[in-house]
This record gives sequence, structure tokens and C-alpha cells, in this order.
Amino acid sequence: MEKDTPLLSIIMPCFNHGRFLQEALDSIQQDKVPHALEVIIVDDGSTDARTLSKLEELKQQGVVVLHQKNAGPAAARNTAIQNASGKYILPLDADNKLTPEYINKGISILEEGKYQVVYCTPLFFGDAAARTFTSFPFDINELLAANYIDNCALFTKEVWVKNNGYDTRIPYWGHEDWEFWINAYANGFSFYFIPEKLFYYRVVEASVATQFKDKQKQQDNHQYIIQKHYQLYLGQFLKLNYIRKKYKTDITRFIVAPFIFLGYLLHMVKTPFQKAEEKFGKKD
Repeated sequence: MEKDTPLLSIIMPCFNHGRFLQEALDSIQQDKVPHALEVIIVDDGSTDARTLSKLEELKQQGVVVLHQKNAGPAAARNTAIQNASGKYILPLDADNKLTPEYINKGISILEEGKYQVVYCTPLFFGDAAARTFTSFPFDINELLAANYIDNCALFTKEVWVKNNGYDTRIPYWGHEDWEFWINAYANGFSFYFIPEKLFYYRVVEASVATQFKDKQKQQDNHQYIIQKHYQLYLGQFLKLNYIRKKYKTDITRFIVAPFIFLGYLLHMVKTPFQKAEEKFGKKD
């Protein structure tokens, strides 16, 4: 990779969030990152005069700003990544903030080559009472049930390519990142969790996230995701059911059960989890 070629592309969809843009850009602190970076902002059809003025100001300063008709976060991120030159991608919402530590640690992990997605815990600010969530180490069963990985995660551009981008056909905006992570797992990519608060998640009452309170819309999106990835959902269900039955059988063997579980601890007997991986295949 040539010296001036960016290693990381930070992509920023923006819809009427011009009042936060400078704060988001300042948080990158490129002087504390020993890697070439690029920032690409995609104006997703903003109508706010303050936002349009700020975007024009940033263009005059040399910041890459692309414009499109309002099509939602998935389409905006796809537009940005299509124009990105970096080996790695980091989506940053226009109202959130980064830390240079996140960039440096994330790139370091990705450069090792074992993992293709790196995420961390967000630090909530703003109207934090409106919406928060908890991030934790990767577990596909938990991910299939609900999303716990924010879109602000570092990943190789290859993930986006193999995923065919963010899915713009999902019925309602707000779960495109969830489907993206499930798709990445289905495509064989590995996830790494940094148990630290390394980016700032602003909770704004008017955001897509806080508007997403309609249970029917959530169910429609989840149903869409299940139908799209039904083989993965079915496979995990069969695996978990197999494990449950195997453990239940071992527990009911009253006389030998203690020895069986001792064999698990000493790695002399394969656990139901290990048997399930052999039977159904291991993806991660």
C-alpha cells in the first residue's frame, strides 16, 4: 500500500445533523493516529439550511462530501463505501464521536488477519434515558435474537463486498446494521470484541433509533432477516436443540453423570457443544 493511500475510510452518513458534524470530525484526532485516513461524508438528502451550509463549508476545506436523494442509512453507507479507498471501513454517524484509541486498537487487531470485524462498547451521552443497549463478546445465538453490535465498528472492505453491501430492501430503517452483521457471520467472517468504551453514542430524540419504537415494524424487520437467513437460523436452532437433548441425557444418568461431567472438565469426553460443532459444522 502506497504511503498516501488511506488504510482506513471513515464514512459518515448525514441527514440534517449539520450542528453535530464538526464535533464528530474533531473527535477523529488524526494527529494521534499513525495511519493514513480518509473521511467521506454522504449527505442523505438533507433539507436543513444549517446542515447544507456546513456541508458546503466542509467541501471548501477539502473534505469529501457526496450528495444523494434521501434513501436512508444503508444506501448512504453503500454510497460512501463505493467511493472509499481504504482497506478498512469505520462507519461514524454524524452525531456521534470517536476516540483515536478505537481507531488504533481496531486497526491493530484487523492487521493481524484473524478477525475481520472489530467492535466495542459505546459511551452514551445526550438524552441517554431514551435508548441504550449493552455490547458483549460475540455470540451468534444472541445476535440472531437481537442486535448488540453498533454500526460504529471497524471491518475490512471485503466484508462489505461479500455482503453485497448494506441491504436497502429491509422494510424499515433502523436494523440494516443488524442484518449486515448476521450476513457477515454467514459469509464466514470473524468478530472481535474490545471490552472498552471507545466511541461516544449520542442519543437524540429525533434520531432513527429513538423513533424505532413500533413493535410491528421491529417484527417485520426481524421476520425479513429470518427469511433472508433462514438456513442459518434453522441450523442454530437444530444445534441448540441437539445440545439441550445431549445434556439432558447426560444429567439423567444419575450414577455416571458426575464422571461424565468430570470428563468434560478434564477434556477427556467431548461436550455436547463439541459434538454439535462436529455434527453441524463450525462457522466462527
